[in-house]
Amino acid sequence: MEIIKRNLILAIVFLPAFLLAQSLSISGPTIVNGNPNTTITQKYSITNNTNDTLHILCKKIIIDTAAGTINYFCLGDDCYGEDVYTAWAVATFLPFQTRDSVFIGYYAPFGLASQAVIKYKFYPYNDLTDTTTITITYNGIISSINQMKNSFSVFPNPVQNTLYLSEYVNSVKVSDLNGKLIISQKNNVNTIDVSRLSKGVYFIDVDGVKSKFVKY
Repeated sequence: MEIIKRNLILAIVFLPAFLLAQSLSISGPTIVNGNPNTTITQKYSITNNTNDTLHILCKKIIIDTAAGTINYFCLGDDCYGEDVYTAWAVATFLPFQTRDSVFIGYYAPFGLASQAVIKYKFYPYNDLTDTTTITITYNGIISSINQMKNSFSVFPNPVQNTLYLSEYVNSVKVSDLNGKLIISQKNNVNTIDVSRLSKGVYFIDVDGVKSKFVKY
């Protein structure tokens, strides 16, 4: 009789945990730091912990964000803008499958030293109660002058006519391999007309940070 009682107690204790087990698990950081002059991006992996094929949706809940910033996300092959809070296309997971980088969170501070706290809920499309949640804090912080300066990129490279900068900058200088200054632009620069340059390799100086590009 005593053994029966003990087994009954164990069943009562462990049964709820079994019933509430989540079908999904998500891997990735909950705190993401980045340069506010760029879009802060973080990829996450999701695992199907069941022996069933699952079709997963995601719902975004904004807990806190700064005015003048935006956030958006991608699930599977589809991306959703700042005004979309629930994915409309499912991401499919085979039994016990892990899909790397299947979810991507984005936060665009547009130069503001700011923070956003976003909760994402993942669930099978036919079972809203089987929910896996992750809350991500995005921090747009410039930790050093070098981080701010080194955030730019130029494209396309090689270039034929117009060279684009990934952000607006104060000054741009272009010189040839001999160090001769060819182009100089100032004040809110993010495009450079290089159509008249001869084919070859050139140095570009963006607010004191140097790089190279190829004109063809």
